[in-house]
Amino acid sequence: MSSSASAVGTGSSPSYISEYDSIVRVMDRYTEGVRTGSSAVLKPAFHEGCTFYGYYYDGSLLAGSIQMLFDWVDGNGPAANLQARLISVDIINSVAVVRLEIENMTGKLAGASGARLSDLFQLIRVDGRWLISQKSFHWHTN
Repeated sequence: MSSSASAVGTGSSPSYISEYDSIVRVMDRYTEGVRTGSSAVLKPAFHEGCTFYGYYYDGSLLAGSIQMLFDWVDGNGPAANLQARLISVDIINSVAVVRLEIENMTGKLAGASGARLSDLFQLIRVDGRWLISQKSFHWHTN
């Protein structure tokens, strides 16, 4: 994943840099799961109670448990040419907010045209490990 993110947080202490790097690894796992079309790859990045909200390409609201995303990723299959960029990472002690932009999302459910999505993630540090606790998205209709 391209990491041209602007980091906002408590400074450039070694601890902050370590937390930032850990969050980037979580987001890389998410992106790799979407790219390969495998929820098994991305599931470890999520807290079991994670929620999921957003408007799909047809304007329908998707809202509920993160299992909806896992099912969608498996049903969509690989999106081999997907491009993902971290736009921002904001860390506040045990919580973080990440903005991710995805381009060229393709697959069985996404279609062949290469969709663009904007994702907002909330993460929480549990027992020293960062996990996604909420995902909201917007599917851009060009």
